[in-house]
Amino acid sequence: MEISIFEEKIKERLKKSKYYSEDNFRVKSNIGYKTVWMCKAAVIKIREQKTGTRLEIAKRFLKTFHLQKEAKFIKASHRWAKTPYTDAVIRKVLVGARAVFEECYKEGSVEIFGCCSKYIECSDRRKCVHSDIKIAEGCMYKLNLEEGRIFYGVNCNVRENSDVPKNAGRQGKQARLW
Repeated sequence: MEISIFEEKIKERLKKSKYYSEDNFRVKSNIGYKTVWMCKAAVIKIREQKTGTRLEIAKRFLKTFHLQKEAKFIKASHRWAKTPYTDAVIRKVLVGARAVFEECYKEGSVEIFGCCSKYIECSDRRKCVHSDIKIAEGCMYKLNLEEGRIFYGVNCNVRENSDVPKNAGRQGKQARLW
């Protein structure tokens, strides 16, 4: 399979993921090889050599791609495994691409923030309702909800002082954490 077609087929598979965006996938050309990046993680290197094309797979993704048997390591690079560029290997990479992509997405760094504009709905449902799992991971209010501390909405159960009713209504009152 031609390398450009291989790259396009990977991209097609990744587009089916709910986490896909153009920013989360790219193929970068380097001297002597191309690197396939998924969510800021280098996953695959494609090397064209005189003896033929080979793939190098980041060691941490070998199991997800089911390529442990095909992998060979060299002393110079213990983080990358060489694999032949065969139909069988290409098929395994294409089958596993989405799983690897989603793993990279979930492992990526998370920006921490207090809460988002959905805090009333989250309070009323007693859980984070943000549709993007990655963004929800950075929500500090989500941690309070998981501990049963609800500061807003009809389920407000934390009071700033004793003259505020236990259930303070739609907006509630933000309580002191400590």
